[in-house]
Amino acid sequence: MSYPINTTVREIGEIVTEGNIIPNEWYYHLKNEKGKIQTNAALILADIVFWYSPIPIYDIKTSELLDLGKRFKGDLLQLNYKYFNNKFGFTEAQSRSALIFLEEKGLIFREFHDIDIGGISLNNVMHIGIYPQKIAEITGKSDHLPIPSIDTTAPQQPLKLPETQKTEPLLMPKPKAKEKDWTTKYTDEQKAFLDYLLNIKPEVGDPIERDHATWWIKSYGIEKIKIALQVYWQRVEKAKQDSTSPMPKHIGKYVRKALNDGTLPVPFPAAIKEETQSKAPPCSEKSNQVVKKIVPGPKKNSTTYTDISMISMNVNEVNDGESVTFQKEIQVANKEESKKEEAAKQKLNEPSSNHQASCQKKRTSPDWKASFTEEERKFLAFLLSIIPAKGESIEEKHATWWIKHFGIAAINVALQVYWQQVGKAKKDSKVPMPMSIGAYVREALNKGTQPFSEADQRNKAFAEQFNRRVGLDSLTITEKYCRFEELGKEWYYSMSEKLFQESLRSTFENYCSQSEREWQTCVVLNDGIQTIQEKIEKSEHDNNERELITFQKEIQAASKEESKKEEAKQKANELTHSHPASYQKKNSPINEKAFFTKEERNYLAYLLNIDPEIGESIKEEHATDWLKHFGIAKIKIALQVYWQQVDKAKKDSEVSMPASIVTYVTEALNKGTKPYREFDHKNKAFAEQFKGQLGWSGLTITEKYCQVEEFGKKFYYNLPEELFKESLKSTFENYCSQSERQSCVA
Repeated sequence: MSYPINTTVREIGEIVTEGNIIPNEWYYHLKNEKGKIQTNAALILADIVFWYSPIPIYDIKTSELLDLGKRFKGDLLQLNYKYFNNKFGFTEAQSRSALIFLEEKGLIFREFHDIDIGGISLNNVMHIGIYPQKIAEITGKSDHLPIPSIDTTAPQQPLKLPETQKTEPLLMPKPKAKEKDWTTKYTDEQKAFLDYLLNIKPEVGDPIERDHATWWIKSYGIEKIKIALQVYWQRVEKAKQDSTSPMPKHIGKYVRKALNDGTLPVPFPAAIKEETQSKAPPCSEKSNQVVKKIVPGPKKNSTTYTDISMISMNVNEVNDGESVTFQKEIQVANKEESKKEEAAKQKLNEPSSNHQASCQKKRTSPDWKASFTEEERKFLAFLLSIIPAKGESIEEKHATWWIKHFGIAAINVALQVYWQQVGKAKKDSKVPMPMSIGAYVREALNKGTQPFSEADQRNKAFAEQFNRRVGLDSLTITEKYCRFEELGKEWYYSMSEKLFQESLRSTFENYCSQSEREWQTCVVLNDGIQTIQEKIEKSEHDNNERELITFQKEIQAASKEESKKEEAKQKANELTHSHPASYQKKNSPINEKAFFTKEERNYLAYLLNIDPEIGESIKEEHATDWLKHFGIAKIKIALQVYWQQVDKAKKDSEVSMPASIVTYVTEALNKGTKPYREFDHKNKAFAEQFKGQLGWSGLTITEKYCQVEEFGKKFYYNLPEELFKESLKSTFENYCSQSERQSCVA
């Protein structure tokens, strides 16, 4: 039903529009489980469909339609989350959840590839594909859509349009929608397995779809799909035997979840079940194995020599070896079963009074002890004789299982971990005592826990001593590592002693502020006593009595000098209080130079003789104040900073020359500024070159560091050269968006 046209509608009809179009039918199909329309997903899907829409190619001279083209270069559309964020005003989480929703609906799919642009490799670049057949299904008319009621009482008048020359409309040929066919690159084995998957008849629900099966074979491989199918049939068998266990309603969803989670079946010997006389293949529907999710244990990192978690690894990669071992054990058990059955058939014809009783006797599990060596039998007897600190002893079935599957060496390590925990619990009442030796050793075997070595204990002691001396609030000491909370950096005690100590010291020097780096020295008496005690312990350990005596003399001399300074100050204060009038008349402060050592007096004379580049020389009052509050070492560093700035100003006219040496040195002392080193200059030059080559506008170069403004990350020039370069490159690759990297390379 239509109505007479008016001026507004006519003018709108003359406007040529092009861009994203959202059909009304999409609002019915793009709903979540609660029935809410996903408008973000509709906007993104309309944009993706627009990108995949063809472009007509015309002849420039005759304006004749020649062919159709596409809007992007590769086989798949290359976009990232930041593109949708800038276009629609979404956050990255909203864009990601909308794409996942469309992917679960079967409308699009995502792939992540590594590409090279201008010699720079970019990792995990997102490509978006589309299923035209699914888009056509949700775009067509639906019988469930409500039909709006329209008032037809308005009078209809014939519409008179001006006479125009009739021209035949230009019809664009509709290209045939083609989905990417992964089967073209399949081997004969993969094609046969694909036919097998499509012919599987599930217990409940629809069979496996072709798109899902081809994607599984491409992404996971045949072996992992067989394991997932075995998990599915085990769940079906369990649901048949137990009414409380739910039956899988959809084979495709169940197998996909098993592939994503890495779920594996729990193996058990064939001799346990009387009814399973012939063993079913791994993917058979008759499989009676129980599903169990294997939890991976820690692994040793060969680069950092630390215990790392294997959760980030693929679960199937971790447990492939165990599953192969189980297959071999099952084959051996099946052979034994077949031999027993043949022997039983031969004895059927022979009369025996105990024949019926022997047939009714239950089959027993395989006896692993029969295949043990002499060493393994002795170790089994040793395990059974262990008396734990608390709880029951180790059971024989557990001990045999450990020896069969882990070996003697791994069990010795796990026992060492157990006894170390017992020793800790005896020394410290706050540490819990292991309740069961069997459970504790089994957990240590599964996780691959390593015991504390002497080097680990020495590293932990060094970290505690370092923390006490420096007084760092942000350094946290744990059982396995120490952590710098401010930087999020960890040092595991399993590292080598030299590497552990150097790394901890260098981090303290590079990242901590000047106030935090003030070590306890022997100038103060209390600190000197603490240092002498630590020195005594070290000298006793090294049997170096000469060094101990020399250090004691140095401490005594420092203590005498401190006592003399305090006595002189007390006398000066007494004179001030006893003769206030004479001192007020003179109006002269206490002479601080009287308390200086010989070295400090010589350095004071050196400061007064310094000839600055610009401005006045250092006055005596400033120099004495510096020596009193900062010391010689810090003044040398501040002077080095000053002369470096002077050299820069001479070489570069844009750099300002320090106007006053007193002001510049005082500011350097208060801020704790450090002089530039050679690799500081190299790191700054590399940052400027990196920014210039890539045209990275988000990188800001300062005197002390370069900063990525978008997320506030700073890279200080005092870092080692290799670490500085790798950090800057990895940040550019990981954190910058795809469009920004392409624009930088261009």
